[in-house]
Amino acid sequence: GAWDDDSTAPLIPCHPKDKVPCLDSWKQHQKKPPTIRQIKSWLKKYPGCNWAMMTGEVSGFVVLDLDDYDVGMAWLQSNMLDKPKTTIAETSANGHWHYYLQWPGRQCANFARRIPGFDFRGDGGYVIIPGSTHPSGDKYKWLIGTDPKSVPPAECPEWLLRELFGDKQQVKHIVTGK
Repeated sequence: GAWDDDSTAPLIPCHPKDKVPCLDSWKQHQKKPPTIRQIKSWLKKYPGCNWAMMTGEVSGFVVLDLDDYDVGMAWLQSNMLDKPKTTIAETSANGHWHYYLQWPGRQCANFARRIPGFDFRGDGGYVIIPGSTHPSGDKYKWLIGTDPKSVPPAECPEWLLRELFGDKQQVKHIVTGK
């Protein structure tokens, strides 16, 4: 089946109420995600742990991490840009959101605060996923109406592709091959 013990999932365990992986090294899983068998063994070994999804090519997703709602929204508004209409997880009650987007088809590095109010998790990164507990005690959860079944992850918006890769023509060529 789709979830037999030998299938894989881009998940790693993190300490409870924390973002730090339980594993001494998780880097090997960026190229070869753990098997369901391995994840089941971690469930027993690390009861109550948080779970992280690796971002980038390994999962097919990248995450735009809104860490400062007011600053991020002001930046989008001042640049006349729309926030992505996509899958969104709330990471804490004070306006911290993860925008899940499709991996753009090319290696893209993580960055912090290059865009005011936002961090970005691409290849080599990970994000804590809904069902886990934030250090504040808040639960990570899907925003109502933006869970993956209601709103599938969107393609990266043009403004984010420009930030990641440069000008629009170059980006179009990289992503679509045209």
